[in-house]
Parts: sequence; C-alpha cells; structure tokens
Amino acid sequence: MLKRPYIAILFASLFTISAGVGYWIFAGDNENYKNTLPNLQLVTIPKGGMDLEVPVYSYVKTEYVKKQIEFNDSYKIGAYEITIKQWNICHEMGGCKKKARMRKGETEDHPVTRVSWIDAYNFTKWLSFETGQNFRLPTEEEWTYAAFMGKHYRAEYVEYDFNDVILARPKITHIQGAFGKNDWGMNDIQGNVWEWTLTCWTSSLDSQSKLSDAAVLNDPKACGTRFLWGEERAHIPFFVNTTYNGGCATARPASNLGFRIVLAKR
Repeated sequence: MLKRPYIAILFASLFTISAGVGYWIFAGDNENYKNTLPNLQLVTIPKGGMDLEVPVYSYVKTEYVKKQIEFNDSYKIGAYEITIKQWNICHEMGGCKKKARMRKGETEDHPVTRVSWIDAYNFTKWLSFETGQNFRLPTEEEWTYAAFMGKHYRAEYVEYDFNDVILARPKITHIQGAFGKNDWGMNDIQGNVWEWTLTCWTSSLDSQSKLSDAAVLNDPKACGTRFLWGEERAHIPFFVNTTYNGGCATARPASNLGFRIVLAKR
C-alpha cells in the first residue's frame, strides 16, 4: 500500500498532467478569442495534401520548384482578412501602435491595409496574449492549401512592368466577402489585399523547395523578406507597409498589404 506522501505526490502529478492536456484542448479548440474579437470567424481546414509549384526568379531564367505539402491534422484559418475594426480593438487595448484609418468609401468591416509584416506579427502576439491561445500568421503552405482546397496549383511568374505602378495606386478595398468564398469557407483569396505569410523568401532553388517550419519562422529574426499571397505571389521586406511607388515588390506591385491569421494547436 502506498503511504500518504506518495499518494499526495501521485495525485499532484496526475492533476498537473490532466491540467496540461486540458489547457492544450482549451487553447486549440474553443472560441475564447470571441471574447476579445467578437466578429473573428475561423474555418477548419481538413487534413490532406497538395503539390504547389512556385517560381524562383533569376536574371537568366525563371525555374519552378515543387513543394509537396502534407498536413496530418486539421487547422483553423481566418475566414476573412483582419478588418479595420478588429485592428483598432488591438490599438485601443495597447497591442497595436498605430490606429487604422478608413479611406473614402471604406467602413470598419473592410480589411485593414498599410500593414507591414512586423505589424501583423505584433497583432498575433497581442491576440495570443489576450486569449491564451496560439495565434500566428499562416505559412505559405497553410495559405495555399486552404485557398486552393488541396488542388495542385502553379504560381505563374508575372514579368514586372513599371507601367503597372499606376495600377498599384491605392485601390479601394471591398467589404468582407465581396470576392466570394471557396467550398472550405475561405473568403477573398484573390482580391482586396495581398496577405502576409510566415514563409521567408530566398533566391535558392533548394531552399524554396523546402516546407516552412512555423515554429522557426514565427520570429522577426528569422529573415528580412516574407512572401505574400493574393492576386499573385510576391516577396516584400518585413518592414514595408505600402508598395504604391512600385519599390520593394516582385512582379506587379502589391496594391494593399493586409493579413489573415491561423489558430494553431500548442
């Protein structure tokens, strides 16, 4: 028979383990975030895989590398991009330095823009702190798998034309859902804004063929240039929040820089 001190130690150990398991379920599966951002909607993306072909540019030629994506578990991603209203809640609570301002024709339910990668990163850190859950930006693989519903996708290289700078002047954004949604519930994947991801840009064919590690990339020190997805695929330095002058962008200059978020399991 176990003596009382050993029984107490065993009970304490079991309590600690069960509490830890309970916290993991709480952090990953509940909707605690709605207490902070009532209008935040997430969709569950099923496990599965896809092939993603991405261009690697050089002065000589453009080559394509294939990423073989595989998810062994489901995950949650924003049904919409983060809005002006949601961003300003972060600002009012001290998590985001600057206030998002509405341009002519916009409402609080339009996506927030003029956001750098570091701005978006700070938003996810604030929301994670407030909710006790693990929010972050999606990797390139998470974004494309959810957007194209696991179907093979080839990201075409678009030759840069300086005349496109005119097209990149501040376009008016549209209210959530204006560009429709796919069958997995993800809205506005190729309209409104170009969305930041965690994935780092590199000029190496070998590096671009490797799958992203969110645990490593969810850190401002991981690299200086990140990929965005939207009308096309682009890479932009993490400190840039607008590219209306055509600088710091690949292919066609991105019109509006915004983001959506992922709720990850711990």
